[in-house]
Amino acid sequence: MTAKTKHTRRPWKLIDGTFIYAPNSRGVNQFWCQLYTQRDCATQEELIANAKLMRAAPDLLEALQCLLQNAELFNRDTDEVWVATKNLVTKAINKATG
Repeated sequence: MTAKTKHTRRPWKLIDGTFIYAPNSRGVNQFWCQLYTQRDCATQEELIANAKLMRAAPDLLEALQCLLQNAELFNRDTDEVWVATKNLVTKAINKATG
């Protein structure tokens, strides 16, 4: 369906609201990161929301790739809304996969 994944595979887990990690099949942590702020530049609520978005990143990428692949089966490039949506989805995928 997609090119070989370079990022750490899911699931990415979230603990205590701002600590993200990704255990492998043996339960060994593959990476971790913790969000924090200095000098009250962000609220705890904002940090937790950012952490949730980061945790969801692999799932969001897969969903966008699936959407693009399946929608292209219908080849609706004459529909302006679809073309704009497809361009936005493609841009997001490219940003994530670099």
